This record gives sequence, C-alpha cells and structure tokens, in this order.
Amino acid sequence: DFQVHFNETVEFLDQVHHAILTGKERNVVLDLSKLDAISPEAAIVFLAETVRCLFYSVSKKKLRGNYPRSARARKMLGDIGFFKSFNIPTPPVEPQESQRIYFQTVFGNRSDGRLAQPLLSLFQNVGQLDSIACKRLYASLIECMDNVKAHAYPIENEGSPDLVGEWWMAGFADKATGQIAMIFFDQGAGIPTTIKRKRSVRIRSYFHFSDDRIIRRAVLKGLSRKSSLRHGNGLPSLKEFVDVSKNGMLRLISNYGDFTYYKSQAPKAIALPRHFRGSLIVWTIHQAMNIPIKTQDADELFEDSPLGVVEE
Repeated sequence: DFQVHFNETVEFLDQVHHAILTGKERNVVLDLSKLDAISPEAAIVFLAETVRCLFYSVSKKKLRGNYPRSARARKMLGDIGFFKSFNIPTPPVEPQESQRIYFQTVFGNRSDGRLAQPLLSLFQNVGQLDSIACKRLYASLIECMDNVKAHAYPIENEGSPDLVGEWWMAGFADKATGQIAMIFFDQGAGIPTTIKRKRSVRIRSYFHFSDDRIIRRAVLKGLSRKSSLRHGNGLPSLKEFVDVSKNGMLRLISNYGDFTYYKSQAPKAIALPRHFRGSLIVWTIHQAMNIPIKTQDADELFEDSPLGVVEE
C-alpha cells in the first residue's frame, strides 16, 4: 500500500522493474504466496508496472508466479483484474458479505469516453450518483486522459521505456456504505515535472517549489487554462466532489510529492523519501450531494462529444 508501507511498496516495484526490464536473469518469479493484503491503488500500479516491463523487456523474460495464500489478497487482485490481464485463471474465493462492486482495470492511450462509461454507470446505479454529477465526473475523467496524452509522456523519453501515452483506471461502488471510488494512474514523467515544463508556468519560483507544493497548487487551483472547456479543471473538479459529499478525499502521488485533500480535515502535503514513477490519483466520496455544474459547460461538452472518443 502507499499509506503505512510506502517505502516497502515502492522498493518492491523497483525490484520488479529491475528484474524484468534490466536484470540479467532469464526467468523471473513473482512469489506472491506471502502477500497478506494489497490496496486497490497498489494493485493497479503493480499491474501497470509488470505489463510495462514485460512489453519492453529486450530478452523477452519468462515470468512465472503463484497465488497469494491470503484470501483477501487473492480477492483484491481478482477484483481489479490482475489475473485476467495476464490470461491467468482467477482463483476462487469464499463469498463475502460486502456489497462493494469493482470496475476492473481498463487502460488506453487516448481520450476515450467509452472506457469511462461503465465506471460511471456503476457509480450511477450502485453508488446513486445522479446524471448531472456523472456528466461532471465524465468531464474530469476525460481531462485526466487528455493530460496524459498531452503532457505525461515527453518526446524525449530520457532513456526510460514506457507505454507511450498509456493510462490505467479502475474503481468501485459500495451500495451499503454509499462509497464510490476511482483510481487513475499513468507512468509518465510525473505531474510536477510536466508542470515545470509548461511554458505558461516557466517562472523562476516554480523551480524552487517542492513536488508536494506543486501538486497542492494543481489540486486547489488548477494550472492550465486553455480555450477548451476541459482543460485546467480536472483536479479542482474532483476536489469539488469531495467538498459537496458527506465525506471523501482526493489524493495525488507523483515523483517526490504526496498531497491529500480531505472533506473533514486539513489537507496533508508530504515530501516523499523515495521517487514514485508516474502520477497516481485516488478519489473517493461517500453519499454525494447535489454536484454544482454550469449547464452551459455540460451541454457544450456533451454536444460535441457524447460518451465516445474525444479528440483534440
């Protein structure tokens, strides 16, 4: 997880990266037998990193693994689609009383609203998010996709292989608790890095800001204001959902920065001790209230681009 065990988790991901991508061993074994528990966001980053390394491995490593003995670890990896992604049978688990329904991980390299539609349907049907709120959330998700395509993967790739333009998304809804959650991840240069590269913010002060301070500004204020209705409002819009919900939070981890915005407590900005590859957005709310949205903005957005591919 990226809460209590941040260092250990990132170290493990770095070991996976090295063993598969640059290590000399021809055979790599992922021994998950002692994995007791894994958070949804850590499972998605683990999946994305493993896929990336296998794709770019020059020597075409042979990867083998085993199932966790822990039922909750098996269930989490199965819920987010980890085994399915590698065409591995999902191990059976005992039925549980939880009413949490997962939207399994999807990925893409362009702004494709069709991939977001099942997640929004889950939020609407199970999480009781109304249609207007779904439109607002759709706009936020599309901008997350836009930003990955436009900024996350620089042309000069700095010698680090990646799945160019790729993003990963999953989520869940829990009817019993009224909680809905979304996780969005890309393996690019990181939000603080891309913000510093933008011409519009190439002012001297930004180069002295820590990564967590830059992320804080991106969440609270937004940093891009282009003519498109979608640009510059993605993270602040997700923050607004937290503001009008009964409870919730928005967390963004990237490079050496970790910023969490809460509904019920002061925001928390942390300078991380280890570098985190890419950008991870974790968003969750409980029992959403009426989400404010400008009717004109919503109409214009959906008139030009219904739930389908959104091109610049």
